[in-house]
Amino acid sequence: MKQFWVEGLVQPRGRGKKAVPVETFSRAYWAETPAEALQSAEADLNGGAWVDGPRVSLTSEAERMRSLGAPELPGMPAPKKPARKK
Repeated sequence: MKQFWVEGLVQPRGRGKKAVPVETFSRAYWAETPAEALQSAEADLNGGAWVDGPRVSLTSEAERMRSLGAPELPGMPAPKKPARKK
């Protein structure tokens, strides 16, 4: 089994006429295939719907951005690499 990350934007099921804001969805699932992980994620939506198609990958978006050296928070500088000695 592999750990798959299912990430995307979800429109939760609204109650009444009031508009419900879009929420982020990011969860890890242990599954044999990406399709099986996606099926588990859709069961966890509780009647919500994907705004755009979900992204299924072996690494989370946060892990991928950290590996690229992106800053942790908006407006914060990227971690500095240690200086090489001459």
